[in-house]
Amino acid sequence: MAEINLKLSDGFEKEITQIVVKAVKTAQSESQGVKTYPEYMSIIQTCEYANIGRSTLEQNWIKKRGLPTISVGGLTRIKKSDLDTFLSEFK
Repeated sequence: MAEINLKLSDGFEKEITQIVVKAVKTAQSESQGVKTYPEYMSIIQTCEYANIGRSTLEQNWIKKRGLPTISVGGLTRIKKSDLDTFLSEFK
């Protein structure tokens, strides 16, 4: 790996350090607010992910438009990649 050596004044070095520290803190605080979703989402998780209501999901997207679902033991799941594909069709 190549290495670069620079001589910086103490004031400039402190300023760069402050900028980097601020950027790292900002990135950390922003990443904490990001919610992740599982590969197979529940109805509620799907609604949160797509920012829609339950009736929109169940009545319009699943029943009318055919969004694929997976049902196991009475639980309905929606694969995240299926939802992403479904949504991309409406771009």
